[in-house]
Amino acid sequence: MIPVTIQELKDTIYVYTSPDSAAPSVHMTDPQWQQKFRLMKQTVRPSGQRRMSGGHTSEAACRGGIRSGTYDGATNWQTYAMYINDTLSQLRSGETAYAWFTYQIRDLLSYEHDRLCSRYCPQDRMWILWLEGRSGNHKAKGGI
Repeated sequence: MIPVTIQELKDTIYVYTSPDSAAPSVHMTDPQWQQKFRLMKQTVRPSGQRRMSGGHTSEAACRGGIRSGTYDGATNWQTYAMYINDTLSQLRSGETAYAWFTYQIRDLLSYEHDRLCSRYCPQDRMWILWLEGRSGNHKAKGGI
């Protein structure tokens, strides 16, 4: 493991922001992202699992503290877990995937810590993702 300096951590503090503020800076470049990605890899522990758990399948609906039945659709967590798992499947089948927030990349690192690669596309404010060792056009210039 490469040691991280305090200044490097200060420079990458946005990595730890809440999901609603984890969008990339409009001024960030791919070389800056690669440094932040390297530091992110040092702070994320592999989960040991192959997929993100979908959690429970229904929730009690409450209004004003009073239960009013159950909601049997997919919860926000289940929808997010499906996105992460679909992205993992796509990557593992050798395809390219995309992410729009740092927390998505952090979660993907939990399942593909050593193989996940990324390239930041500033013009689109998103990342192109692939797994190390697969062939593909991930180094192409431009957006999607």
